[in-house]
Amino acid sequence: MFRLLSKVRSPVNRGAKVRLTQLQRSLIKAAISDIFGENVKGWVYGSRADDKKFGGDIDLYLEGDVSDNVFMAKIKLKLMLEDIFGEQKIDIIYHNRNLPLHPIHKIAKDEGQLL
Repeated sequence: MFRLLSKVRSPVNRGAKVRLTQLQRSLIKAAISDIFGENVKGWVYGSRADDKKFGGDIDLYLEGDVSDNVFMAKIKLKLMLEDIFGEQKIDIIYHNRNLPLHPIHKIAKDEGQLL
């Protein structure tokens, strides 16, 4: 099912107010689960989580207990999301929930929207 939905591309409209639709949020959540597993939660933060701000990159904060190959998993997720959304900047922050939160983790989680 994910492969079928991954053909849905969102238009890149630089400078315009661009929020994530429910379908786009579902696709991101499915991609996170495919790459990291069901125990990893994701938040959208930054301009995509604030209706008063204009479009831009997609900022994702992920939290889970995965500790092996997080770097490669982030690259795979980024490539999968670029296949879905087309070429655009995607930033991914990962926090292992077994470690202390850094300020950026707290800000992203507090100000973001849970997927």
